[in-house]
Amino acid sequence: MNPITDVDDDSRLMLAFQDGDESAFAALLERYESRIVNFTFRCTGNIADAEDLAHGTFLRIFRAAERYEPRAKFSTWVYRIAANLCHDFRKKKRGDVLAYAAPVSVRICPDDDREQERASSSEKSVEVSVEEQHARHTLRMFLDELPENQRFALTLKVYEDKSYEEIAAIMDCSVSAVESLLFRARQSLKKSLQEGV
Repeated sequence: MNPITDVDDDSRLMLAFQDGDESAFAALLERYESRIVNFTFRCTGNIADAEDLAHGTFLRIFRAAERYEPRAKFSTWVYRIAANLCHDFRKKKRGDVLAYAAPVSVRICPDDDREQERASSSEKSVEVSVEEQHARHTLRMFLDELPENQRFALTLKVYEDKSYEEIAAIMDCSVSAVESLLFRARQSLKKSLQEGV
């Protein structure tokens, strides 16, 4: 693959870091850290593992500085590193079950009407929160059931807002393969959601 002729801003920062500008790496870290933690969390379902994988991603970027050549968009390269680390992690952890927090209960004090109203309002918000948590848990379960390539493609498209071309570059496959992966992932999720209702 030939180096890209139009170097993006992030690649320029990486090249500046390569030349010894440590603030350039700090800027890249600031731009990408939360995005990569979110991506790795959606791949693992565990915030501690996600943070470890994001740390591993940036450690690889740091170590690759001397050899870095902008051959693709910087973001594509970063997500590819993160996706590879997630793939290796899931291979090692296959079969592990995610732990989810138990629903929160609210204690209502019957002595004071105003206290009851506040508690009732709080209880309703907790009920909504528990329902949202249940919905996220259900979606997470269905996502975890997808084959890894479908899950990665769907995560990159829906949560990271990547184009088909960017997903293809990150996953090292064709655009038509990405389209197929996304179609099958959506069909599987639709079926799981219908059966789960």
